[in-house]
Amino acid sequence: MNATDETEVDGIRPANRLALQLLEAWMREPDDLGDEWWDAFELELQTNRLAIKRSQTGPMNSGMTR
Repeated sequence: MNATDETEVDGIRPANRLALQLLEAWMREPDDLGDEWWDAFELELQTNRLAIKRSQTGPMNSGMTR
């Protein structure tokens, strides 16, 4: 079963449904970068960690409904 199965996406907002479809399409693409590239990328992530501050994302849970 994948994320676009109607039983799994029922009730998911359209923007989130599109995000799931984008990720599924991305996962179907072949990985032709090789282990050396991924090792360098992982090292870059460990060396220069990404931190998103709350002020950069706006108010918590803005526009979210349950």
